[in-house]
Amino acid sequence: GKKVWSFPIKDAHGVSFSKDEKTIYVAGLAKKTIYIFDLQGKLLKKTGKANWRKDGYLWPTSISIYKDEVAITDAHTGKITILTQGLKPQKSLGGNGPGIDLFNMPYSIEYT
Repeated sequence: GKKVWSFPIKDAHGVSFSKDEKTIYVAGLAKKTIYIFDLQGKLLKKTGKANWRKDGYLWPTSISIYKDEVAITDAHTGKITILTQGLKPQKSLGGNGPGIDLFNMPYSIEYT
């Protein structure tokens, strides 16, 4: 019934708890950044910048945690980026366009 903590993230979008539920991952559209917070609201780490490479995003919309990996969808690039739980980019796949290995505006993901 009351606010526990807050942190200003302009255009915050995707939000997900870590597997152990001790941290929270948040995607911010305005700065194209992925953030990790502890449950007390302390910013632990952030990563990202506006670009097409695997360490960048144009419109990060969704976050899904599976085992030791974090999946981020980017609606404007059409790609899905896989990060470690420490936010180190591992790989990316897809892109906007026609084709079996491409996505068009992926807006959400459930990584299983």
